[in-house]
Amino acid sequence: MKLSIIVPIYNCASSLKCSIGSLLSCENEGLEVVAVNDGSTDNSLEILLELAERDSRLHIINKDNGGVSSARNAGIDASSGDYIGFLDADDYYCPDAIARIFDSLIQLENVDVLLFGFIENYNDGRCSITRLPANPPKCGKEVLARYYELGTNNLFGSACLTCVSRELIDRLSLRFDTRISLYEDLLFVSQIMHASQKFKYIDEPLYVYRKPEKLHYESFRSQECYSIVYRYLCRESGLPVELIESNCIYSVTRDLYHCIFIDRNYIRFKQLLEISMERYCAELGKTKQLKKYLPKKIYYAARLFLFWGRCLGFVKETGFYECK
Repeated sequence: MKLSIIVPIYNCASSLKCSIGSLLSCENEGLEVVAVNDGSTDNSLEILLELAERDSRLHIINKDNGGVSSARNAGIDASSGDYIGFLDADDYYCPDAIARIFDSLIQLENVDVLLFGFIENYNDGRCSITRLPANPPKCGKEVLARYYELGTNNLFGSACLTCVSRELIDRLSLRFDTRISLYEDLLFVSQIMHASQKFKYIDEPLYVYRKPEKLHYESFRSQECYSIVYRYLCRESGLPVELIESNCIYSVTRDLYHCIFIDRNYIRFKQLLEISMERYCAELGKTKQLKKYLPKKIYYAARLFLFWGRCLGFVKETGFYECK
């Protein structure tokens, strides 16, 4: 059994030895690491070449910059594993995680999707562990349904927390949607979960996500993803439409929250609000109903920021609805 781990890389020189090293520390010869250098302008490629000289299991693809979806697709095309996993270049796997994944895939036979938990490491030394709720689901469709019932389960939606059978990927002709620049995992994982018949969850945190000190506004301009996922779920998932809508709108309000309380930038907030209201919520036909899902503290903070911006002459009036 062969496992391919795809690592998209763009200017991650400082973390490559840790991230790639967490893979190559596993001595299993069935491991293939496909590192896709997506047009890095730092010395990422030099570090990759140095690592590849020491371990022949590391294969390097060097391409022009096209974004993370493009890089992952190039990795899928070049990989030869029976199963495919993903690692972001600034994260890493826990010690013995790859060996644990190998053991599970060998024991299970013909599993479509393997899912596992993760650890978030913060710069101040704090960490948190995320697992699925009690009574783990038995198939991918159940994962999909339970995620949208909960609405806040961070375990779902990241390709990096899955290993997917090559057979399933090929059968679906599945690739990451290059139209989506952020949150590109959500559509991909929704598709594999919906199609999987044999699913397994490892109740262990095997992946370590390095939590950035500050999340920037650009990381939350993701409404194109929500619109595409919304259309897919309504068409294919069989989930109640109202459930899908409420979760998608929850995602929008979360983005607005981060823009206000982390970036504290009223001009950028206005831009995000207009994208959310005019493009995404209008497509749902739920623009006015946004007030049902928008926490009041976000709403009133937004009103304050917009009022402040208008007083300074930077922000014009927007169609923000009253929250009662």
